[in-house]
Amino acid sequence: MSGPTKSEGVFELRFKTEKSFQHFGQQYLRCYGNLGLQGKLSAPDDAGQLTYTIGFQMDCGCQSVLGKFRKAYDKTFPTPGAAPAPGPDRDWTGQVLFCKVVPPAAAAPHRGFTHRIAKAANSTTTTLVADLARQPWLNGYALGNGTWIAA
Repeated sequence: MSGPTKSEGVFELRFKTEKSFQHFGQQYLRCYGNLGLQGKLSAPDDAGQLTYTIGFQMDCGCQSVLGKFRKAYDKTFPTPGAAPAPGPDRDWTGQVLFCKVVPPAAAAPHRGFTHRIAKAANSTTTTLVADLARQPWLNGYALGNGTWIAA
């Protein structure tokens, strides 16, 4: 079973007015706090011409990044007395510049009991479980190299 889709990349926000550009630059942490999902967003980097670029690592797919951000933005900066403006009537537009899906972390390899059996430095043979029967496990006998260890 795999966990949620994770993605990372960069998106840009292009504002239509200097006022909204500056307001977001001052209040971006409140907006990030309203995302409602796990992830990281970088501080907005001023790219000039009323544009910020933002690096992200989020628990959602690449197609959902701007939608999730748009909901957080609308919650943080509500339009006074009205519903948020749809699509192109907003005071900003967004575009994902780069995004990749991050594969889930690989599970640790399962190791059986054989890694606990001592092996001679120059041995090229494999010890089978059947070969270990009736061996003095608790008497200090080191399997694999035939030496007696004083207990």
